[in-house]
Amino acid sequence: MHQLSGWKKLKEVDDQAGERVINSLRDIAPDLGRYIIEFGFGEIYSRPGLTLAQRELATVAMLSAMGNAAPQLKVHLEAALNVGLSREEIIEVLIQTAVYAGFPAALNAVFAAKEIFAQYHAPSSPLAPLAVAKAFVTSLIAGQPPLDYLSEAITWHIPGDRQIVPWAGHWEGRAEVEQCLKQITAAGQATQFVIDRWYDGENEALARGHFAWQYKNGHAYQGTFMMRFVVLDGEIQSYEMFEDSFGIAKAWQA
Repeated sequence: MHQLSGWKKLKEVDDQAGERVINSLRDIAPDLGRYIIEFGFGEIYSRPGLTLAQRELATVAMLSAMGNAAPQLKVHLEAALNVGLSREEIIEVLIQTAVYAGFPAALNAVFAAKEIFAQYHAPSSPLAPLAVAKAFVTSLIAGQPPLDYLSEAITWHIPGDRQIVPWAGHWEGRAEVEQCLKQITAAGQATQFVIDRWYDGENEALARGHFAWQYKNGHAYQGTFMMRFVVLDGEIQSYEMFEDSFGIAKAWQA
């Protein structure tokens, strides 16, 4: 059981890098690789209470403080990016280590991060909830239909009355969500769309931000929003938008 769950969690966190480490142990210490999978990822990484992003922040901080684990630090710096942490968040943690582990440890960690940042390529199919949500929003902002990130059975909710605002209400499945997105695109275009803060939860991610929209009827709307994503096995199962539905309806009908 822990073998299967461990491999799944390793893939979610480390993508190909972790698998390469395990494979490199097969001809010399296969049991060590098994312990890493079964105990490290099958038990510890799979525990409730912390998100993957929080676990990776803790891991990066501890490896940085050790000062003698550069190869492992580099693997987990990449893992931290894989699970959706930003470069700014990672660097802040490394700066924090200077206070408690000393400047040499912090400097070595920062230079390791610089190397990883320069060569990093995001997974083509992210699995961690925060990473999936961020990839979805990035595609949305770029104008690329982000349907590949959605479960076939996704539930999608935007507040409001569909009789008044065509893209509002409850939608089920990819096909209906595609129709919803087409309705939004047909209504006008965003002149501003900014994520102010991401929040990470177990199997979910939330984004708080602000946007401005120019409708084709000549009217405009600007306001704040909160998006909530529920993600399982690398797919968005549920999406909810929280916004001023009255203000949007007023601008749409004006």
